[in-house]
Amino acid sequence: MQSFLWKVPPKADSWLPAYAVFGEGLFFELKPDFLSSWRNGRVNTRIARLQTSHNRAQQHRKAEPEKISPVLVLLHTLAHVLMNRLTFECGYSSAALRERLYVSDDPGSPMAGASYLYGCRRRRRNPWWLGKGRGSRTAGAYPSESS
Repeated sequence: MQSFLWKVPPKADSWLPAYAVFGEGLFFELKPDFLSSWRNGRVNTRIARLQTSHNRAQQHRKAEPEKISPVLVLLHTLAHVLMNRLTFECGYSSAALRERLYVSDDPGSPMAGASYLYGCRRRRRNPWWLGKGRGSRTAGAYPSESS
């Protein structure tokens, strides 16, 4: 990984870039018994067609094709449906929503889950809702401290 950051990596105190995100999130996981009953002939047929198209596109790009898992397709689709609902129903900014999928078809450690994080990279030092310091906010636009 460090070879992507430097032509000649430093000899001491090597580091990787990172940032802190402050916000809120949610996680969901699909039950393995649901997934095993969901995978049927129709699902496998559709995934096979998708895999064929993906392989063709990867060959055109001169890239290695990857195996497409039915669970990955299900979770990715569900993740984007949920992200759209969070955007439209809850008012979250779609640019600030991040998803992470947890998928494994390994029988020894199956995974089928997704997490969402809504946040920003910086934390405000004195947000208006913490009391004083509301700055140029219009009087009466927010509930008074006495109510």
